[in-house]
Amino acid sequence: MKQHGVDRRALLAAGAALMAGGASCTQHEATSVKSPANGWPGIASDADVEALLPTLTNWGRWGANDELGALNLITPERRVAAASAIRSGQIATLGRETDINANAERGEHTVDKRTYGSRDYTAYVFHGFEMTHLDALGHAFATPQALYDGGSTDAVTPDGLQRLGVDAMAERGIAGRGVLLDLAALNGGPLEPGVAVQPEALDAAAEQQKTAIKPGDMVFIRTGLGRRNTRESRAGLHHRCLPWLKARDIALLGGDGDSDAAPLPGFERWGSPMHSVAIPYLGLPLIDNADLEALSDLCANQSTWSFFCALGPLKLKGATGSAVNPVAIL
Repeated sequence: MKQHGVDRRALLAAGAALMAGGASCTQHEATSVKSPANGWPGIASDADVEALLPTLTNWGRWGANDELGALNLITPERRVAAASAIRSGQIATLGRETDINANAERGEHTVDKRTYGSRDYTAYVFHGFEMTHLDALGHAFATPQALYDGGSTDAVTPDGLQRLGVDAMAERGIAGRGVLLDLAALNGGPLEPGVAVQPEALDAAAEQQKTAIKPGDMVFIRTGLGRRNTRESRAGLHHRCLPWLKARDIALLGGDGDSDAAPLPGFERWGSPMHSVAIPYLGLPLIDNADLEALSDLCANQSTWSFFCALGPLKLKGATGSAVNPVAIL
């Protein structure tokens, strides 16, 4: 039973139980990030997360006053290698189309028609579960007092973030190798809301797609749920994927939800680990609510799940993120 060259039966055998929402991680196995050969730590409570935090931090890794976090992993050499792998030149855009007036939080969009042209007025909150957006490193706090890299939350002011805003990322631009882990295609359909994907399932998907995960990659996870992902019920990554992201040196994580699973019984403080841990401790930027359907089709048609990916967040001084429309080129 193969789909686009991938043995779906083998994937399901390897990962079905591991994507069922935590049944395989009921015991706390270790307080260090293990290698894949030895298995990943069990994480079943807030206490387990807190015990692992010292192994999950990138604080100080890129020097004092760093504002890019894991994006530092996308080196010029890795960017050139990703661009050189483009073959067909075909493009899939990953931004979700949004009716601002109908769907965006506090959304308002009007068009002013004048004699010889027109212009727009727009207002919206891009965070949430509607708009495709990039979370900057100042969006989520490590503690009520600390941001990524230990900086003070005093940097968060009504006039904007004084550091770790999206403008630092926008000034550099984001471009490099992207990888789609198409869990929905390999599952034979969308995952169920509430499924918490385990790291073993990510490795199984990469193996079945014959796609190596490399340091500096931007990894996109397709659950197939899209707008069915909600704050109350969504498929995403389990806490056990945090050591996987750290060990793989992932530069950016994206998904067709917000990358967190819900509900996750047993967790309160760390109930949304991709936001509460990955952003402020790993320094990992997130892209929420990507539209991965066209990319899924294009990757399947070309039998390749890696691509050159580029996005340019708006240069909004001190903003906690930006609406984005990433571009994948195969």
